[in-house]
Amino acid sequence: MAIPLLSTPDKALVATTQNFPVQIMVRSQKKDISIYMEFLQEAQSKIKNQLLYKLMTDYRTYIQDAIKKRNVLSKKFYIAVVFTPYELGIAKSVVSTVSFGQKQRTLPYPKSYVTRKAKVSLYPKRDHLMRQATRLGVRLKPLSDDELLRLFYGIYNPEPPVKEEGGFGGGI
Repeated sequence: MAIPLLSTPDKALVATTQNFPVQIMVRSQKKDISIYMEFLQEAQSKIKNQLLYKLMTDYRTYIQDAIKKRNVLSKKFYIAVVFTPYELGIAKSVVSTVSFGQKQRTLPYPKSYVTRKAKVSLYPKRDHLMRQATRLGVRLKPLSDDELLRLFYGIYNPEPPVKEEGGFGGGI
């Protein structure tokens, strides 16, 4: 099923409605599809029709050949909305961003105040991005604290591709 997206002028309009900086990260990871191959093998063993059995054999061979020629990658896209010290107030923020021989910078305001100001500033930006992405046919989801921890841990502590459980239920 094809999902019609906005026309090019509409896409440009969505991009120009944003008046704040964002950072976009694309994360590519190698995937281990051995579970999928096992799923196909199991599904093939249940097929009684010879024509379907041969089609499944051809499909499995095609997948195996494609894997040998190139890596299977998953791509995930992350959008980070930026909060700068200048959004706290210009006077103390300038002093906090410029170090005059100080070894360690501290927050120019109490942590509770900074957190409150960050939420007031970031939540409307997040909601705006989510609405605009919906217009393009894309669904955005804010990450929870746990998901952020796993994301950054995975970035800084890469592991070999892991077998992902689930996702291939059902029969043929």
